[in-house]
Amino acid sequence: RIRSPISRQLLVSFFFLGLTG
Repeated sequence: RIRSPISRQLLVSFFFLGLTG
């Protein structure tokens, strides 16, 4: 498992950005 919270935060950020477009 990835113990990097920043990595997940970035993924979520991009995901939301794509959704909000």
